[in-house]
Amino acid sequence: MSEVTPQLTAIERARRSQIIAGAAACISKNGYSAASLTAIAKEAGVGKGVILYHFGNKDTLIEEVLKHVYVLADAEVGTRVRAQTTPKGLLDVFISESFAFISARRDYVIALLLILADGHAASRIVHGQVQSSTQDLKDILEYGQREGVFRAFDAGEVAKMIRTLIDVASYALRDNPLADMSIYAHEARSFIQAAIYL
Repeated sequence: MSEVTPQLTAIERARRSQIIAGAAACISKNGYSAASLTAIAKEAGVGKGVILYHFGNKDTLIEEVLKHVYVLADAEVGTRVRAQTTPKGLLDVFISESFAFISARRDYVIALLLILADGHAASRIVHGQVQSSTQDLKDILEYGQREGVFRAFDAGEVAKMIRTLIDVASYALRDNPLADMSIYAHEARSFIQAAIYL
């Protein structure tokens, strides 16, 4: 007989979200190695025991931080992209909303990069999500080619290039937390349009 996972109450979900946000902020400010459970608890405004109650250990918490980044990204970027119907609309919104997400969720984005740099085992979550996102881009580009609005090119390779262009902005933000992502977004969109639109 399979074990049934208990449903979290609204209070438990709110507390877990509070701890995850605190962990992201703590890592973003202090670096991954300095983000002890004690430091994370202080940032989140809870006791260390509360973190252990909800997550059990730091590794599980870090995994949940990374998962949460992509839950937020799907809610804030994916939903808007899926509302588009034309190839240009899909691509333009994918690019602009990706940069908007990087700007709005700076703590999460910087924390993700620092966790990746540490080589944490949970990094597999990020690699899987990047592959999925790149495939989504490839599908958009191939759709545009079929519709005759994008020129002929290798959609898989160009999707990787666009994904890399967006990811580079994340690293720029890590190095300069005050970087203006709207400039990156405008220039990236103009560059990509010039490169692939007919």
